[in-house]
Parts: sequence; structure tokens; C-alpha cells
Amino acid sequence: MSTGPLKLSETWLKAAVLGCLWASSEILLGSFLHNFRIPFSGNFLTAIAIILMVAIGQFWKDRGLFLRAGLICALMKSVSPSAVILGPMIAIFSEAALMEGSVLMLGRNIAGYLLGSMLAMTWTLFHKIATFLIYYGFNMVEIYRELTGFAEKQLQVRFHSLWDPVLILWGLYMLMGIASAFAGLAIGRRTVRAPASVPANGKSPTPSMWTSQPAGGTPPSLTWLGLNLAAMILTLWVMNSDSWILWSSAGILIIGVWTLRYRRALKPLAKPKFWIWFVLITLLASFLLTPNRGTPQGWADGLVIGLRMSLRAAVMIIGFSVTGRELANPVIRRFFSGTRFHNLPPAMELAFDTLPHVIAAFPDLKSLFRDPFGVLHQVVSQANGWLERMTASQAATGRVVIITGGTGSGKTTLLDGIVKKIGHRNIPAGGIIAPAVFENGDRTGYDLVNVATGERTVLARTSPNGSGINAGRYWFLETGIGFGRKALDPANNLMPGVMVLDEIGPLELDGQGWADSFDKLVRRPGLLLIVVARRPLLEKVIQRWSLHNPWILDVSDINREERVEQIVVRAAQTVPQP
Repeated sequence: MSTGPLKLSETWLKAAVLGCLWASSEILLGSFLHNFRIPFSGNFLTAIAIILMVAIGQFWKDRGLFLRAGLICALMKSVSPSAVILGPMIAIFSEAALMEGSVLMLGRNIAGYLLGSMLAMTWTLFHKIATFLIYYGFNMVEIYRELTGFAEKQLQVRFHSLWDPVLILWGLYMLMGIASAFAGLAIGRRTVRAPASVPANGKSPTPSMWTSQPAGGTPPSLTWLGLNLAAMILTLWVMNSDSWILWSSAGILIIGVWTLRYRRALKPLAKPKFWIWFVLITLLASFLLTPNRGTPQGWADGLVIGLRMSLRAAVMIIGFSVTGRELANPVIRRFFSGTRFHNLPPAMELAFDTLPHVIAAFPDLKSLFRDPFGVLHQVVSQANGWLERMTASQAATGRVVIITGGTGSGKTTLLDGIVKKIGHRNIPAGGIIAPAVFENGDRTGYDLVNVATGERTVLARTSPNGSGINAGRYWFLETGIGFGRKALDPANNLMPGVMVLDEIGPLELDGQGWADSFDKLVRRPGLLLIVVARRPLLEKVIQRWSLHNPWILDVSDINREERVEQIVVRAAQTVPQP
């Protein structure tokens, strides 16, 4: 029989480590490459991803490891501050899926890794070509055809087919994939012979496992997700019209709507890369895409074609950006709870919690460029150390949930709603809830409710009523405190899986009130503890009881309903199983 929280399988734990290492390289190296406009930055990132998968695959041979790690890394990319996230997310998951498929088909050997590496690297080329076609339409094919003919004349070469340049580039990408695979194999074998430990780093941040602070921006909406997709399709259809007034109005209108709803909608267009392509595509269309080229009318016709292609690209870039934001909807993420990927949310929690430590331990970029082979060996060889940390962290995770917020913000109401949801699932719960008492609209005190029995008594009032303990403007009755201590004693609750405590405040921090009861509860295995603490006291409560990785739920969190559901799911996992 088990009353503890859900334990991830070893495969999911390893996937969390690999996904975390992969995400850290995307964050650190990706930011550097893109900020300095280094050419082929996407290929460098893909090469590192291939090396990590191939190297770690030498000593972790779990089936489905790469697919799970790619999914975790892609979802970690979804919270990137970058405005364009959907494309990189698709690329990351596709690379992982191609590697997974290759090793499933050919085995975890040189052939399997070579095929997976070549497919993952050439996916980068396919992704770029597909992106140009999606953004600018099939007029890009005509521009490519004209440029190929121009190159043949200038270089005095003859291509056997229109696609020879693409095939040559494809071959170069395959060679890069092969080189990445052999680098991964060499690093993996070296790691097996000489692993390294995770370096101690006291400066790395220690965030909670599941911190639910209010997120900025517009809350995601399934309705807007559907509207955005429909608007993109309709706008693209309209932009096929010959009427420049019609297609330009449609493009400007949808961009305007997105700008009103999404504060950062135009951010992708602020990049120089977009405007460089805008000018280049417009000029190429003016030169190449009209039958009467070289004449004023030809220039005008080509300019209109180029402007339409660039406006289409703007619509697609912004459309994918806002769609990626809507895909962060908690309803979509909750879908995974009912699938074979129900382990994904807790694996994500572990990965996010470990990510700051991995980044802090990551070698500096100077070392990476000076000795890339040695640095990547150091990163890969620490994988087992991170796995040990995640395993230890998981054992102590999810035992305490802290509901926080300001005074009068609805903390008790939220707790009461959680308790009712838990009760509807027949999950045994005990503890206390302290609803406020009002007279003529003024808060005059608190009552106390025994969660297990429903009994109610007076806890505190603004005016003294017999003996009691003074805290601020309230007097806490000894009888109420005794009532609460009895309700918090697990021995007085029938098979409790969940205990709630409303609230931990200044009295408890001074060693009074429920302090002794909470001391006993945090040391009792198998319980999910849900407590209330005001936001200014949150860190003091965590430090006073040395709470390890508490789940923190702020009442103002826009994803509050998703968090509540996760708490109820975790509560269900405390029910003894035969």
C-alpha cells in the first residue's frame, strides 16, 4: 500500500534531465547566437541537441527517452520570453521524434544514430524551406527559379535540374548531421569511461517546484485560439485576390486586431531580419515576377506582388506568434492528464525546478568555443548527477501546498473550494478552515470549522471575550485554539490523506497557535498538507519549517483553476491503493 505522491518512472526522470540539459543549451547558446546574428545558428543548436541525445543514449537506453525529452524541452521553450516560440517548439520536438524513430527502427547503434542525426539536421533545412513557402507563398518558387537561372548565367554552370542547389545544400546538412553523430558517440563513450559529478553551486537559485505567481499579459483563451486559426486561413484566402485594396485591408485589419489583444504582437516585426527580407523580397519581385520587367509598369506590378508577399509574411509571423501564446492554455495542458503522457506535468515541474541549477553549473561560453568537445563531455557526464538530484527532489516534492495572497483576497474561500472538490472525490481530509465573521459589513473575527466533522466554533473576535491570546486587533480564544489542535491531530481523523490548515500567521511564527500541530504534520509521511499564509509572511513560513519545494498557489494566479485541479489530482494520489 502506498500513500505517497505519484512517483515518476525512471524513464520520465531521465527525460526530464535530458530535456533540461537541452533547454539550457537553447537558452544560453541560442540567445548568444541569435543576439550576435551568427550565421547558421539553427544548425549549431541542432548539432548540440544531436550530440546530447546520441551521447546520453550511450548509457541511458530507455525506449521513448528522446521523444519525452524533446516534448519537455519544447514545452519549456513555450515559456520563453521570445515572441516567436511555435516554430522552435515544432523544430525541437521534430528533431527528437526523428531520432527516436531512427533508433527504434535500426537500434541503438551507429546506423540508428547516424540516420537519426542526418534526419534531425536535414529537418532544419526542410523547416526553413517550409517556413519561406508558408510565410511568402508559392511566389517564392518563382523567385527561386529566376535566381537559379541568373546564377547559371553568371557562374557559367548548368544545373541538371531546378532543385540541384537544394540537393547540394541538403548533402551539406547531411554531412553536418553525420559529424554531430560521431561527436556524440565519442563523447558518450568517453563519459561511460570517465563520468563527472555535478559541481556544487551555492549561488544557484532555489525556486519552488511549482511556483504559481501571477503571469502577465492576456489570459489564454480557447475561443481566441480558434478565432486566430480561422482568421489566418481566411486572410490568406483573401490575399489571393487581385484587388490590392481587398488583400491589403484584410492583412492590416487582422494585424490591428492582434495588436489590440496581444501587447507583444508586433514584437516579431521589430527584428531587423524581417525588414531585410521585406526589402529583399519586394525588390526581387519587382525585378523577376512580371512579364514586362524593366518598364515602369513592370516595376509597379512587381512592387505590388512584393508588398503582398511581405504583408502575407507579417500576417503569418504574427499569427504563429499569437497562436503559440494561446497554446499555453491550461485547458490544453490538462489534456495530457488523461493520456499516456499523464506523467508530463510532474516531469515538467522537476525540469523547471532543476533548470536554474543546470544553467548555473553550465560552463561559460568562452570555454565552449575554446574546447567544445571537452565542455560537452562535462555537460553530458553530469547527467547521472542531475538524475540523482531529481530523484531525491521528487521524494520530497508536493507534500505542502501554500495558498497565499493579501489580506481579504479570498484565500479561505479558495481553500474551502479545494476542500469541497476533494470531498466530492471521497478523499479523506481533516484539519481546519477559519471563515471570517462579519457584522454590518465589518470583519469582527473568525470562526473555526473542523473539516472532517463539520463542527464549528468561535476562534477570534475583535473584542476580548474571556481569556485569550492577543494578535493585532483580534483576541484568540483558548477554547477555539484547543478545538483547532484537536482537529489537526491525525489521530482524530479517519485515514487522513489530506490535512488543511487555515492559517499560518504571526502567532505560529512566534511558536503559538498551530505551530506545534504544524511541526508534527510536516514530519508525518504520506500526508498532503494544504496551508494558508499571507503573502508578506510566505518566505518566513518556508524558512521557519524548512519546507522543501512547496507548491505555491497565489489567489491572483490567472491559471488558478488549473493549479486547483492539479492539487486535487495530487490529493487523490494520497488515497491508499490495494
